[in-house]
Amino acid sequence: KTATGEPINRGLSHFLSGQEELESILYETDTEGFYVIFAGRVPPNPAELLADNSMKQLVTWARKQFDYVIIDCPPINVVVDAAVVAPLCDGAILVVKADTIPRKLAQNSIRQLERTECPIIGVVLNQVNTKKHGYYYSKYYRSGYGYGYYSSDGGSGSGSSKKKVKAGSGKRQA
Repeated sequence: KTATGEPINRGLSHFLSGQEELESILYETDTEGFYVIFAGRVPPNPAELLADNSMKQLVTWARKQFDYVIIDCPPINVVVDAAVVAPLCDGAILVVKADTIPRKLAQNSIRQLERTECPIIGVVLNQVNTKKHGYYYSKYYRSGYGYGYYSSDGGSGSGSSKKKVKAGSGKRQA
């Protein structure tokens, strides 16, 4: 269910296949100005739907409506979705699970993203065992490590009054 208690019974796949209008798949969250488009049911042809002009039009529309558009895709080494969507994006962030993903697999993911000509703007190493990896990691994680950013006008905060959206598969894994 969504934050407002609505059941999630339609999503991106429904829109891209022409079964739903955009308004019926755009879910408002309990965070002001933050919207989500869920994946929807897995269709028999996900890569074909993602490569369709409807996806490009959706991303173009979202860029005009929101400050940030985040598209969460399944692992690039498992399915082709990320490689199909990457050319529509300004950048990619590779998420790698610590002590699980072999280095060669991570390097292959990077090569696949590079072939799409989508710049890799960062890598996230998640689920790091700070006890196993010693002082360097635990020093930062135990001290309440955080982040922030500054807007283009020099102040800190959100930067503008546009809304934020997250769209994608709803599955996170690396």
